Amino acid sequence: MARTWLAILVAGTMLASGSAAIAAKKDKRAVATAGPSPELVASVDIPYEQFTLANGLRVVVHTDRKVPIVATSLWYHVGSKDEPEGKTGFAHLFEHFMFEGSEHVKDYDKPLEDAGATGMNGSTWFDRTNYVQTVPTGALDLVLFLESDRMGHLLGTLNKESLDQQRGVVQNEKRQGDNEPYGMVEYELLKALFPEGHGYRHSTIGSMADLTAASLDDVKEWFKTWNTPNNAVLVLAGDIDVATAKPLVEKYFGDIPAGPPVNRMKANVPEHENVRRQIMQDRVAQARIYRVWAVPGRTDAVTPSLDVAAAILAGGNSSRFYNDLVRDKKLATGVRGYVQAHESASFFQLEADVAPGVDPKLVDARVDALVDQFLAEGPTADEVARVATRAVSGTIRGLEQVGGFGGKAATLAEGALYAGDPGFYKVELGRYAAATPAGVLAASRRWINDGAYALTVLPYGSPQAAATGADRSKLPVVTAGKDLDFPEVERAQLSNGIPVVFARRATVPVVNLSVSFDAGIAADSRAKPGVGNLTMSLLDEGTAKRSALEIAEEAERLGASIGMGSDVDSSRVAMSALKANLAPSIDLWADIVRNPAFQPAEIERLRGITLARIDNELDQPQALALRVLPPLLYGTGHPYGVPLTGSGTPEGVRAATRDDLAAYHATWLRPDNATIFVVGDTSLAEVTPLLEEAFGDWRAPASPKGSKRFTTAAAPPASRIVLIDRPGSPQSFILGGAPLPVTGRDDPLTLFAANEVLGGSFLARINSNLRETKGWSYGAYTSVRGAVEQMPFMIQAPVQTDKTADSIKDIVAELRAYRGPRLTTPEELNRVIQGNVRSLPSSYETAAAVLGSLERNKIYGRPDDYQEKLSDRYRAQTAAQFDAAIKQYIDPDQLVWVVVGDRAKIEAELKTLGLPIEVRSAR
Repeated sequence: MARTWLAILVAGTMLASGSAAIAAKKDKRAVATAGPSPELVASVDIPYEQFTLANGLRVVVHTDRKVPIVATSLWYHVGSKDEPEGKTGFAHLFEHFMFEGSEHVKDYDKPLEDAGATGMNGSTWFDRTNYVQTVPTGALDLVLFLESDRMGHLLGTLNKESLDQQRGVVQNEKRQGDNEPYGMVEYELLKALFPEGHGYRHSTIGSMADLTAASLDDVKEWFKTWNTPNNAVLVLAGDIDVATAKPLVEKYFGDIPAGPPVNRMKANVPEHENVRRQIMQDRVAQARIYRVWAVPGRTDAVTPSLDVAAAILAGGNSSRFYNDLVRDKKLATGVRGYVQAHESASFFQLEADVAPGVDPKLVDARVDALVDQFLAEGPTADEVARVATRAVSGTIRGLEQVGGFGGKAATLAEGALYAGDPGFYKVELGRYAAATPAGVLAASRRWINDGAYALTVLPYGSPQAAATGADRSKLPVVTAGKDLDFPEVERAQLSNGIPVVFARRATVPVVNLSVSFDAGIAADSRAKPGVGNLTMSLLDEGTAKRSALEIAEEAERLGASIGMGSDVDSSRVAMSALKANLAPSIDLWADIVRNPAFQPAEIERLRGITLARIDNELDQPQALALRVLPPLLYGTGHPYGVPLTGSGTPEGVRAATRDDLAAYHATWLRPDNATIFVVGDTSLAEVTPLLEEAFGDWRAPASPKGSKRFTTAAAPPASRIVLIDRPGSPQSFILGGAPLPVTGRDDPLTLFAANEVLGGSFLARINSNLRETKGWSYGAYTSVRGAVEQMPFMIQAPVQTDKTADSIKDIVAELRAYRGPRLTTPEELNRVIQGNVRSLPSSYETAAAVLGSLERNKIYGRPDDYQEKLSDRYRAQTAAQFDAAIKQYIDPDQLVWVVVGDRAKIEAELKTLGLPIEVRSAR
């Protein structure tokens, strides 16, 4: 995938109707063991019309008038599977070229950002390459012109300079992925599953050698063969109809010549008779156990049953792996199970993260035992129903959005490309709904009974040569051994004083709720950092009435998804519920919020998981930098001077007691510190009585409510570098920052906009320099991070090792230039203003986005019409205001730089910058 920063709401669904709904009011926990109803599956509908141009371009049109936007999704039927030997990585490399302009457009992104496009992106995988964006309706001609220009008029812009530049970007993307924990696993997995010559044997990113060897003629020939109208599907979804679309598509795409017939690489499903075991080492904190099988492709009738099996085994907190390995035996801290479905073959994958101190061999053996038990006994009816319900409800939630990689347009495109049927999603949903224990067992016995690839990844550690060695003078003795139309905001208040903020969104039969507390990472214990995160993590791990397993299973039966977490200023418990099951879902949600049991066994289990998470953060460059920088900016006594990952410290997590957790809950998670937000397919009149019944009798404890004591954090008097030594790191991660003399309550909209010119977007100056011009980084960005009190300015850039010092030098030069000789240009001003104004409707397309904005309005003290007034405020901004904001707030000589990388390779160059350097170890 080419242009995204890496990160999820897993959901389930079930409809209750008639007498079942009445029964639910009497006993909210009484939900039948049944999968998704036929009525529910039938209700999932994306009406469409389609046509084909004379040159072979297939076009699918879906009309959705809820907001004035149109999503375009163009899918080429080519991926890394189609790459011959010696040309791996070509499909992905060409995806990058498609964003570099065409014969009639020098810059693909700029006119789209000016037009207010959102979600502009592209991705490549084994079988396809796709390009997506969502634009205001008035920009449809523009986006069709741009997409058709890069389909039919790209070759004239390709030259050796652009090839070298994008090759460098892709190689840095590969280094960035390889630098992640477990980043090398995919290469081993593909080699083990697929034989020589198989299209799925190599990764989509390709090999360094093949990328280096790519010639300009190779690249042009690839384009002429694959990026053609007769090898593509175009989907238009949103404020559009086929009568409008057809002449426009014909106008822009109709004169593009068809390409030659394509010769696709054959990619059968290989079958292996025996288990193949491998052990590899990586720079990871935890050992991880993998079991992977090659299984049929995504259109095969058996694939949904296999996906159900994978989820039952290891997909979530109610899975067999989680209950056995994590909850009961404490052998693992996390598990995952899924089928990664592709066109010709899929991957059935099970994973278990070995708990610290546990012998990986024990987990390896137990994984085999659990799989064998499943194959012998099969799943229960309840397991199949829960997982099928989760799959169907997840699809329903995804279809609220027209664009992106997972909305309506992408769903129709996938069906058209892989199955020749845009409505194939109905077939898939029907297969999930029809899944039975016998069918799931039969599919599992056929495909995962033998031939697994069993991989164990072990921590590499920090190997060092000893100062002295053996005595080699003699042999050893042998021993034994549109402008946004924001929803109307309504308010209510429960009898105990909890405010309720409501907005209606009825696109899908789902209701999103969040109870938000004025807490957050800033409220964490200073004596025992990590108490806050541990408390939040334990909320759904058992209450006075329900065990952790009962909570997970009940949520699945209801089709509810419940999650909890904290940002810097707020903590929340959020739920996405089906409208039909709203009452029992709220009952479950309220029990989790109000009555956590903090059972000793669950505390110890989550303590181990949290310590393992921190251990992993210390191995992951970005997370490590985010742990280190905030205390340097704010000081350890400041509420914001804590690791930004929110996990706390190993010492604090180890020391936390049950009393600490209960005290945190009583201090911060209480009714007089709470606000409830609701957005979805309901009304304030309907939901308020349900909330009153669930929360109205909740009384605040007698102990005082928590408060955060903020002091002013001064910017550093001069810049300095903190170098975190990570020996062997193939890339350096740069994170710089400073505390700003401005708060979130000040609403610094102009500063946010000016940052988009500097480094806050793909087209911004810093990314254009380090990625697009120099090819040193996959992506370099700046941000003004939201916070109620003093906000931090941050710069982040993963860069190639030998350009670490040069990258910092270039970033500082960009900061200086913006303060003086290179002020905001009219072009930049227009791009940011137009982009911000025009992207507003799609920014608030989903109920989740609306809910998030309601919460931010509350914590920042904004009025209800804040979002609706943004357009006029953006239009009133000037270049002089941008320049003044940067000059006032961003000082290139008052930054703290955290650099995570191999000290031996980068320290000498960093010293040439003339800044003080403090060296720390990663642990």
